[in-house]
Amino acid sequence: MEATATPKEHTSKMVDSVEPRRVRISSKHQLTIPADLFAKAGLSNEALLEFDPIGKRIIIKPSKPYEGYDFSEELLSDLVHQGLTGQKLITEFSRLKSQIPSALKQMLEDKTNEAKKVPIMTPDMSLDEYLDKLPEEEEDN
Repeated sequence: MEATATPKEHTSKMVDSVEPRRVRISSKHQLTIPADLFAKAGLSNEALLEFDPIGKRIIIKPSKPYEGYDFSEELLSDLVHQGLTGQKLITEFSRLKSQIPSALKQMLEDKTNEAKKVPIMTPDMSLDEYLDKLPEEEEDN
């Protein structure tokens, strides 16, 4: 025998869910999220966007600053290895952790500038011609 939801259970499930809504997508592939959905989802000026190829769905999730870039274990391990303990450990950990976003930004800028120096292969160029334009890599001895 299949269990069915009571009217109260059914109503409580409906409170959490929101009926699908049709929204326009601009020629630049932009869409506007209705304000009530935006608030209910906990979104801000940045979000994580995922594509579910099985369900053919785009999933929008709230983003946390620098999500996926938590170096806490590495920082703590290094500081403990340096012999720091107690309040000195906490103070230095906080100082270093606050520098992570700017360090990541600087690394990205450095790699972007490095990439700009790499020549672009044009359709009329042979692979050998392109490879000849690449800077020589220094060998580590």
